[in-house]
Amino acid sequence: SDELRHGVLYDKSLVLFGQKRQYVIDGRIALTGTSANLPAISTHGEAAEVPPVAAGGLIYYAKNGELYASLHQIQPGQNPESPESYPASAQVDSYMTGKAIEIRYVSKPSMIAMRTTGDRFGLHVFSYVDAQDARKQAAWHRWTFDTSLGVIVGMTTTALGLLVFFL
Repeated sequence: SDELRHGVLYDKSLVLFGQKRQYVIDGRIALTGTSANLPAISTHGEAAEVPPVAAGGLIYYAKNGELYASLHQIQPGQNPESPESYPASAQVDSYMTGKAIEIRYVSKPSMIAMRTTGDRFGLHVFSYVDAQDARKQAAWHRWTFDTSLGVIVGMTTTALGLLVFFL
């Protein structure tokens, strides 16, 4: 048994994140009452605490540890039977304190913004440049806002970029 928590559209399919596994509903095959099938594509446990985001050919998700949060990526198309998951960058292992709350993808420039319980007045931003065969450049940034703005309560993406909400 599993508890489905979040879904993300990826390459015409719907990837569902459960507490124990990830599943796919293939968008190229008509879903009917007799053909309903929900195959598990991977078993990356506790990947569904924060809604994942699709970015280009990857799906990013946050994973919470005891003291730190980390950002991971899956590429379902690379190995459809069992996509590998690996950290978005190998340089960071204890950079983001607390538990992940939210992640958002901004397409231009390519970046993932992540907020955690350990930094209520700031964001962790992973910016990267990918080519068809590999990642060419990647960097982590920490954006800290003045405390007079209040704590960050949410983020969203717009045509102009990332919009951050304070309270």
